[in-house]
Amino acid sequence: MIKNFGNTRNSEDDQSTVNGNDYIDVARAYYNSTMYDDGLQATEGIFDTVLPVFNAIPKVVNIASALSVGGDIESVHQDKEWVDNVVKNIMLEQEKSFIARELILGKSVLIEIQTEQENPVDVDFPYNLSYYSADEYDVISVGQDIYYAKIKGVQFVLNDEGDGYEEVDIEKIYIKNNETGEAKSYILDEDGNKQEEITYPDGKLPLVEITTTYDMKQLFFSIDRYNEYESFIRSILYLAGEPIIAGIGLDRIQKQAKEDMAKDRMKKQKTLFTRTETAKLQLLEINGSSAKVMIEKQHGIVENIIKDYPEYSISEVLSGSNVSEETTRIRLTEILSRVTELRRNLERGFNKVIGIIAFLDGKDEEERYITLGDMVDVNMKDILDNAVTAYTNGLISRKSAMSQIKEMFINEDVEAEFNEVIKEEEEKAKKAQEMAQAQGGEENGNDNRQGKDDSSVTG
Repeated sequence: MIKNFGNTRNSEDDQSTVNGNDYIDVARAYYNSTMYDDGLQATEGIFDTVLPVFNAIPKVVNIASALSVGGDIESVHQDKEWVDNVVKNIMLEQEKSFIARELILGKSVLIEIQTEQENPVDVDFPYNLSYYSADEYDVISVGQDIYYAKIKGVQFVLNDEGDGYEEVDIEKIYIKNNETGEAKSYILDEDGNKQEEITYPDGKLPLVEITTTYDMKQLFFSIDRYNEYESFIRSILYLAGEPIIAGIGLDRIQKQAKEDMAKDRMKKQKTLFTRTETAKLQLLEINGSSAKVMIEKQHGIVENIIKDYPEYSISEVLSGSNVSEETTRIRLTEILSRVTELRRNLERGFNKVIGIIAFLDGKDEEERYITLGDMVDVNMKDILDNAVTAYTNGLISRKSAMSQIKEMFINEDVEAEFNEVIKEEEEKAKKAQEMAQAQGGEENGNDNRQGKDDSSVTG
């Protein structure tokens, strides 16, 4: 029995939603740029031709996770050799970035320390580490102590023909009785039968949950708004000076209107329906200035993203031509303060994992075994300052500067990052040119129509 005095937590209650969908599903969809394919976008009823031409989530998540786990893991325990051996065998150095990413995408991660049960004495290192995303487990905990956990899994069963395996959904249950101190785990098969029951000494469950307050909801909405503007700009507003039809249906369009539609260089029109039966059809002209306003709004959205999610600005530091050292320092400070909580919780969680292994090895438990190494405010700050100074003064190229700070990107493919920056700039330049041409066409059209209305009406 767990007495609830206000500090009992059920992980199911913490699962927030976005537009009716689980937060982690939405975050994954944005991370993989499938939010419009899967219908997991944050904005309900968004314009139906939206494409993910702009998506800040992958960069924000990758950079935040890279910053949160810092440099190489360092032992701060007196038995350094034992700690290094544990870190190596549970592959914590290799897994830490993936755990950080899953934590950001789902706001919580459950780590399980599995022990070889058959002949643990005969195995050099009998412990394995597994971790689960927020949608793969449920826990009930009091403070830092977990009393119940349900982990979703799959069992591979040899099929009847003996030439393959079938996947069977199973659940692993961990439960601790705080009155008797007994703790155990078992597998529940698809028929609800218990299998592989294990009892844990001194009632200590081999589980560690890591949580964070890091949230990207506002970023989801900003991305949707940017892409909605982009869709309208591409689909409609670059037709500046060309007619669109407004009325109750194409069946009411008369001969002259159809001929005017045929002249449209895009060979398509946007039909706007009204509910009024007597509504007249009009040929309306779109002002090129509307496209300009929307493009300015897009720029404003990106500026706000950089303010609210400064992690994104790391990739923007060298994508502009006027980046001062002071601006770089301010942005870096904002980034470091934002990921501090994430980093602290990860480091505390990793130390708990090693503490459980120490307990299973018969050693005294301590609070601190490892540190995640120097954060970027020590070494990387100097590198970044020097790189920006050299780039600003024209001493090195942008590509060379990016090579100097490649550690700040989770994938160190500077060539790909550099090409992406160049591509984004080319697209911006192309869009500006198209907008200028549209504006020019509008001005010429206005010169030819001086003294006339901006719209013509067909009966």
